Amino acid sequence: IGTSIGGLIGSASDSIISNVAFEGHVSSYCPAQIGGVIGAISRSKIQNVSASTTVNVSDTSCYSVAAGGIAGSANDSSIANSFTDSSISFSGQTVGDCNGGGCPAGGGLVGTSSNNGSLGLQISNSYAAGSMSVTSTSSNRSYSVGGMVGTVVWADIAIVDSFSNITTSIANCV
Repeated sequence: IGTSIGGLIGSASDSIISNVAFEGHVSSYCPAQIGGVIGAISRSKIQNVSASTTVNVSDTSCYSVAAGGIAGSANDSSIANSFTDSSISFSGQTVGDCNGGGCPAGGGLVGTSSNNGSLGLQISNSYAAGSMSVTSTSSNRSYSVGGMVGTVVWADIAIVDSFSNITTSIANCV
């Protein structure tokens, strides 16, 4: 899974994360995945989870940085009956091939999801609220931000009975 930082868990595979809440601050310099609750999940279920967090990525010059209110990355996983009210911020610069998922990605619930063609992420009865800000120190840089999921690479996602209310601000980017 790579370098992962979360408010409660760094990374998990083949797991169930249920009935937990996190309130706090998660900050890092150049992580691969950073999430309010968990940095990265694979083949796992998140259910009845809430997060009220501030997630800060202070340098996005690393390849494929992803940040989310619940999870930085979620592959072949599901999120149900969960919510976040988070402030997610990126500052710095970016490198990488954006078409291949290398651009920094931020999402209200999940930063990025990928899974080589199968169903990478299922979201149901969940919501994301809060804010997302991107401030690049270099022009001609790209970011991928979304109210629910920042970017999806080589995977299908299903979002059902869920919503987002994220305020987004972007400065000095393409």
